[in-house]
Amino acid sequence: VIRLGGLEVDPVSYIVSVRSNDGLKPLDLTLTEFRIIEFMARHPKRVFTRGELVDACLPGEEVLERTVDSHMSKLRHKLKTAGLGDVVSGVRGVGYRLDMQ
Repeated sequence: VIRLGGLEVDPVSYIVSVRSNDGLKPLDLTLTEFRIIEFMARHPKRVFTRGELVDACLPGEEVLERTVDSHMSKLRHKLKTAGLGDVVSGVRGVGYRLDMQ
């Protein structure tokens, strides 16, 4: 299990949870959203280009790099709604970073 602040990512069971005063709350993520958050959680604070995220999280699929923006938008909303705030930052002209340790 990868733990970063209030975020827990379990790569074996494909569960991402957010810790709050009420305990752990699992998030309802798509497979792609799970792959993105797991990949980024393994290297917090590192900036990933859209191309790196496509290669790591959407292997073998013919997708545009801009597709990552759509997945990232939905993932950010789910994390924010769960109480983590803005933990995924867009880095202008580069890509995305998970701002947790």
